[in-house]
Amino acid sequence: MMRLRQRVKWLLLPPGLNLLLVSIGLLLWPGWPIAGLLLVALSLLLLLLFSSGSIVRRWQRRWSLPTRLAGAGAARPPAAIVILGAGRRHRRSGDCLTRLGIERLHRGAALARSSGLPLLLSGGRAGAASSQPSEAALMQDYLVQQLGLTPQWLEQQSRTTWENARMSTPLLADQQIDAIYLVSHGWHLRRACLAFAQDGMMIWPVAVEPRAVEVQALRSGWPSRTALRLSLYLLHELLGYLWYRRLARRYSAAASVVRPTPSSGQSPKR
Repeated sequence: MMRLRQRVKWLLLPPGLNLLLVSIGLLLWPGWPIAGLLLVALSLLLLLLFSSGSIVRRWQRRWSLPTRLAGAGAARPPAAIVILGAGRRHRRSGDCLTRLGIERLHRGAALARSSGLPLLLSGGRAGAASSQPSEAALMQDYLVQQLGLTPQWLEQQSRTTWENARMSTPLLADQQIDAIYLVSHGWHLRRACLAFAQDGMMIWPVAVEPRAVEVQALRSGWPSRTALRLSLYLLHELLGYLWYRRLARRYSAAASVVRPTPSSGQSPKR
């Protein structure tokens, strides 16, 4: 199921989407040259738009959630910090964290030092062999060895952001925690907050600060690899958000309490 999902995502996101359109256009070219030409042109146009720094920067600003810290008079102040994993890199010496995951750890560690709140690290073994440590374990090693902090909880079974929420919430609920800081990249937080809010958790989003080199690349109107990579993330998040909204409706329907019908001779309680 996970492999099928990965293949579908590859076809719906650039550059897979562009290659798919070009392939279909070339197949149509002999019999329907105009249709084939239009598909090839559409592929090139989308590639240009997805790699344009000025366009992607506006898209990022409209989509990303900013950091929102709790004030002194907050009704439900956060009682913990949840840092979400961002995948892993496979190497001969063993798996390691991605750059995105390390950036999230640094942002969460800075918040933990300033707030004194405990940390929960969330990430399972998606795409890894059973002999490899969970992503949360990799995050813990980095946090302890490089940043000098020890997390309070590890969630090590999730494979997706939706499962991050479903499996982290019970760990927090056991400690009577109903409000958290959720640390991730701004373009990921919209989907992540939707997933975590399903059980009534109060979410305070905390976004990773963009790197200076990325900000500089997006300020340019010229196409760049940085803009193309970010547009891939944004398009992935848009599709994921639409899917999570559907999951949220299913989850709400399944979690709704159906009151039993009173038996004969009994009046309903008021």
